[in-house]
Formats: sequence, structure tokens, C-alpha cells
Amino acid sequence: MRNKLIIITVTVLYLVLPIGTIVGCKVSPIVGKWQNVEMSQTIEFTKAGEFKAKYGPYGATGTYELIFNDVIKLNPEGASLGWLRVLEGDTWEYEITGDTMTVVVAGNNSTFKRINATDDVVK
Repeated sequence: MRNKLIIITVTVLYLVLPIGTIVGCKVSPIVGKWQNVEMSQTIEFTKAGEFKAKYGPYGATGTYELIFNDVIKLNPEGASLGWLRVLEGDTWEYEITGDTMTVVVAGNNSTFKRINATDDVVK
């Protein structure tokens, strides 16, 4: 009887765990490329947790992490740190509705439109 219980338990785990992994593969809605509607600023967030930002002749790269459902922390690399903090800050509150992202940094709002998205983004 005990052996049957172990076999059933192992079989259920073997079948259920991959399904949970597949279901959990959706990526954050922030993934994709965004254009600021008021200026020539773009930022792209990848599934791998990296970002690329461009503002006029300036560029920045680095990683990002989702702190909460509506807060993201940018971790710029090297020299890009200074201009990125001056322009937008390194921690953003954001809200995404459809293809529009509103970002709040130090009380200032910026609006971005999605210009590119991956197929498996959660909307």
C-alpha cells in the first residue's frame, strides 16, 4: 500500500510540475520597447532582465528588477548611471494600460507608448 502511495505521489508531481512551469513562463507586461511621447527617449526591457535606454545622443544599458507589481528598479552599468539618474531616476513607479505605460519618478509623470513587444507578454 505504501509503495502504491509513493508511486502515485511521484507520478502526480512528475505530471503537475512541468505544467506549472509552462504556465509560469509568461513575462512581465513591461517587456518590449517603449517610446516617450514627449521626447526622443526610448527604453527597451528584455525577458532576461536587461534594459537599453536612449535619449538623444546618450545611451544606457544595465539590468532591471521588478520590486513590486508596479515598481521597477534600474541598475545601470558604468558611465550611464549619472545621466540616467538625472533624467529619470533609477526607481520607477509604473502603470501599464494596453500599450501605454505611465512612469512616475520623483513625482514627475512620463508617458511611453509601446513600439515593440514580444509574443508571450502578459497583457
